[in-house]
Amino acid sequence: MKNNLLAIFLLLVSAFVGCSGGGGSSSGSLPMGTLALGVTDSATSESVNGASVAVYDASNIVVTKGSTDRNGEFIYSLSSGTYSIYVDAQDYMSVPPDGHDAIPFEITSDQTTTQSVALNEHPSSGTTGQISGNVMTPSPDLNGISGVLVVAKDANQNLTASTITGPNGVYMLYNVLPGIYTLEVYLAGYREVSNPVDADVNAGEVYEANDVIMSEHSNADLYGHVSFLAVVNGVVDITLIHPDTLDTIPGLSTYNDSNNTYRLEGVPPGTFIAWASFSNDGYVMDPDSISKHGLPQISLTVRSTDQQQDFEVTDAVIIVAPTNDADLVVPVEVNTSTPTFTWEKYPSAKEYVIEVFNSNGETIWGGFDANGIVRHPQISQNETSAVFNFDGSATAQLQDGQTYRWKIYADDDDALGVQNLISSSEYQMGLFKYLQNPT
Repeated sequence: MKNNLLAIFLLLVSAFVGCSGGGGSSSGSLPMGTLALGVTDSATSESVNGASVAVYDASNIVVTKGSTDRNGEFIYSLSSGTYSIYVDAQDYMSVPPDGHDAIPFEITSDQTTTQSVALNEHPSSGTTGQISGNVMTPSPDLNGISGVLVVAKDANQNLTASTITGPNGVYMLYNVLPGIYTLEVYLAGYREVSNPVDADVNAGEVYEANDVIMSEHSNADLYGHVSFLAVVNGVVDITLIHPDTLDTIPGLSTYNDSNNTYRLEGVPPGTFIAWASFSNDGYVMDPDSISKHGLPQISLTVRSTDQQQDFEVTDAVIIVAPTNDADLVVPVEVNTSTPTFTWEKYPSAKEYVIEVFNSNGETIWGGFDANGIVRHPQISQNETSAVFNFDGSATAQLQDGQTYRWKIYADDDDALGVQNLISSSEYQMGLFKYLQNPT
């Protein structure tokens, strides 16, 4: 998701980062356009003051981070190109949802690009706190480091919150449930050198954490080969993501080259999920391998040598509806609690398996267990649609105002249960939101 060359990353950050909240200029020597973002409460349409806004460039590098003003506006000058935004605020759900790519838009020279974001109330509104702090280089310099992923994890490793540092290394973690958390920080070419920093969060309060100190470090590289199964070779992104939050580790995303090889440089210490085709690009990792072995994980320490991770990818099953657009990770609205899922027939598929997840990533209908037992009646190769919970086995019904994701798998054997998965839909597709009474 982010460019893996540290030098380029630092150059772009230093060139683009301007003043926060309400205006600025990313570079006076390039043709400039203007982003005019308005953030409102989806229920009341009132402006949201103090919402955090992160702007990413086409390489998903943070170019600025600031806050909306009292009118809910964030205005910033940017050079022409493709950008995306991530909006977060206390007592609201983030846009886009955690773990998903930010929303792309175009900036054109001498023009104003208007964007609007409506924030939904957070399910834990009024019962959470915040964590603020800084990520700095070692003394005597103590310079802030922009673009660092900050993750807070509680002692039981059950609760997490995450954000990206803005100018001067400043960060704010919103909607953190009460408890004691340890902060983790990640950035390509850097590693943490301070003692672990903890935060004791109480509802309605902002905990000011001690500075987290990071220093430049060569770290280890991750490299490997991408094989395309039963499909013409293409281009996919290879990305390292945090296993709990599904955030991309800044600076650790790239693409396969003409030889279908890749290299991610300067991987910081930690445990990560290695993912090929995390973004919507028409490919998916071999689902049969994932169902049997799980997503590939790598673990590195400060003493680790370079490691190899190869991938096998194939064409994705194309889902038709309900789903977000491939370029916009924003859920589509449905007004029925029993939506009909539709998809395109996949070559060689003998049966399909559907799985529906709630916003916490928990399966509420369908899917299959570790033994390959499918949790709904068989869907044959001749079918390209199915109604949610048509067998009455869902563990939860769709709730008004909640966001869900559905996924479909293709099996090349029509025997009952999963035999050999040959494809699936893409991870960041199939987002929908149930609204009983849409406006």
